[in-house]
Amino acid sequence: MRRNSNTSALSPIHSSTHQPINSSTHPLIVMVPAAFTFNTSEFIPVGLLTDIAAGLGVTETDAGPPPLIIRAFLAFVRFFA
Repeated sequence: MRRNSNTSALSPIHSSTHQPINSSTHPLIVMVPAAFTFNTSEFIPVGLLTDIAAGLGVTETDAGPPPLIIRAFLAFVRFFA
């Protein structure tokens, strides 16, 4: 049996090489947690609004945010988008 001169007897068969993160993946690393946080904070309260209103003993309209807050948020998004 012939031995390859490029490999050492002590070197592992599968050497793991640590490659640096590509610069194009940095935005992805930031966007994934941001998207998760945004969707969680926006959609979970909407899905639970009926239960929240029932627990408080009020209607869904009264348990939701006041219209002024919604208008202020929409104006903020429209201005900065």
